[in-house]
Amino acid sequence: MTLRTALVIASLATAAEADHHSLQIDDCGERAVANAHAAYLVEPWEKNTRYQPEHNLRFIVLGNGEGAPPAYYLMLLANPPASPSDPGPRTCRIVTIEGATGFAEIEMAAATFEDELRRGRVLTVFTVPVDITSASGSTRRQALSVRYLHENGNTTASLDDL
Repeated sequence: MTLRTALVIASLATAAEADHHSLQIDDCGERAVANAHAAYLVEPWEKNTRYQPEHNLRFIVLGNGEGAPPAYYLMLLANPPASPSDPGPRTCRIVTIEGATGFAEIEMAAATFEDELRRGRVLTVFTVPVDITSASGSTRRQALSVRYLHENGNTTASLDDL
């Protein structure tokens, strides 16, 4: 096998491994669960949260506490515009990699919000660079996009190459 062939095979294996990651979105659940997550807020708070006041959305980096390797998760808190008679339901979701311990890094300083209007409904797309560590130990940077539909709280996420 030539060096060139070996490099092509290695790059294909790395790409296949990187594409294997799927995302998991969980509801925060009961208050006790949300309080447990609050114990893992990553400091400093100002650098590890992003807030969109127009729609009262907050994205927060959570960590796995102490230990190695570090693992980070993304929490979405959404409070619908409140009215005195009906404050509406609060949405709390946690985004992570399915079957993994979390993201290796979440770069909140580079995060962006974008609103889209679809069939008269507002959809907010939050995009942030994340590092994902594969089973072999290699790390790959990708764009995590979280889509939140304000009408019903439906939340989806995807990973894209940067």
